[in-house]
Amino acid sequence: MTYLNPQSVTAPKKHWELLDVVYDLGEHDSSVAFGKWMDDPCLASRWNGSLKDVRNRKGNPISNFQPTWFVLPDFIAQSTLKELLMLHASGDKHVNHAALLRAIKALMMPKVPFEQYWLGKHIDIDQLWSNYDEGGGYIAKVERTKLHMLRLTFSGHSKHFPLFDHEAIYKTVQGSFHEIKSECLSDHAYYASAPIFLHRVDRGSGIYTFLAELSPLFPYIAALAAASMWYRSASRKDQDYDETRWKFITSNFPLATDEDYAAYLKASSTFGRRRILQRLIKQGLHRVEISKCPISTNNIADPQEMVEIMDEHDVRHESEEI
Repeated sequence: MTYLNPQSVTAPKKHWELLDVVYDLGEHDSSVAFGKWMDDPCLASRWNGSLKDVRNRKGNPISNFQPTWFVLPDFIAQSTLKELLMLHASGDKHVNHAALLRAIKALMMPKVPFEQYWLGKHIDIDQLWSNYDEGGGYIAKVERTKLHMLRLTFSGHSKHFPLFDHEAIYKTVQGSFHEIKSECLSDHAYYASAPIFLHRVDRGSGIYTFLAELSPLFPYIAALAAASMWYRSASRKDQDYDETRWKFITSNFPLATDEDYAAYLKASSTFGRRRILQRLIKQGLHRVEISKCPISTNNIADPQEMVEIMDEHDVRHESEEI
């Protein structure tokens, strides 16, 4: 590398925490990073400089002879993120897609207030329906996609009470599915695949049924399995377990590809999201099943054959420790 790696710029450590480099244009150009300043998420930028230039080896800015970052004001940060999103969509390889999504989630997505979840207070209904009206492209994508059924079974749902945790469960599945898909699939596979959608909730049974493509379902079930295992400390055992489970999956889904396997292993070994998925287990998730064959969106009925990916044996130890 002919310039100072922006990933190594961590000063001043007392106030600044570098989480990831979002954009790096290389020598004699700029970088953008996602991090925390005084524990608040932010976007920062710097000039990389060049190791060949004695006067500018550390780039800019510099403080106390140490390379640092310039924290961008919020209004500039949001504009920068939008521009980076457009650059990534146009195929710019300098954009770190996973880091960009993390930054967007932290800096641009509003937090849902307590009263909104429980009371429906401050819901922007016009925006809600506008989002729906503009989503025709996703509906069309689903209509031309081979979908499989993902069935998640939760315990402890009474027939006599409202579904208090419905929104939390649904959004956790939707959000974690997208996060895992964006990090574990190639850019081409990510943009080509449809999102996951809720199909049905069986009242009183705790059975949630979702529809999604098979390829992004592989890394999702890998992450669920990783979150459920109570002995995930031994890496060799992890590898043996992952390979055994993948053999079981390919025996039921022979069309799985090498790319699917790579995404599966990546999701299984990425621990940053375990806490989120463990929350599903704490809520009573004890069985995960996938339809062996694609379903018809013209006549959706329960498939004759479901493959059980995870059961109570996989999750009972983990739920005791959460």
